[in-house]
Amino acid sequence: MPVSVAAENGEPRFPLPGTAGQTVPLIAYHSRGFLQSAIEAHLARSKEPVKLLPLNENTQSASIKALVKQGFGMGWLPSRMTEKSEHFGSLTRAGDECWDVPLDIRLVRLQEPRSDDLLTLWKTLENQHA
Repeated sequence: MPVSVAAENGEPRFPLPGTAGQTVPLIAYHSRGFLQSAIEAHLARSKEPVKLLPLNENTQSASIKALVKQGFGMGWLPSRMTEKSEHFGSLTRAGDECWDVPLDIRLVRLQEPRSDDLLTLWKTLENQHA
């Protein structure tokens, strides 16, 4: 979900979608990263044009969150990373739910595991999901 620090009025300091005259400063994921690819694909499907000015690229969500919390720009973060921050008022949504990037993570394995360690990992994952 897109997040920004809040202005004094509680609104995001860096709201989406931005305008030609006021681009939104972006703390982005690295251009070759998995999350950045998902964000770019989501924005390409959007009916509303977005005006972003990438200021920084990072590979880790925690680094992006730190820069966003310091007020350098807005960024997309996994919702689990924003829950506590939103509750205490340091971060707010930078746009409504249409800007949220849906993401499914699917794990696929061979029927015959190549090692006992992999078999242990799968059993652990299966037990957590059950």
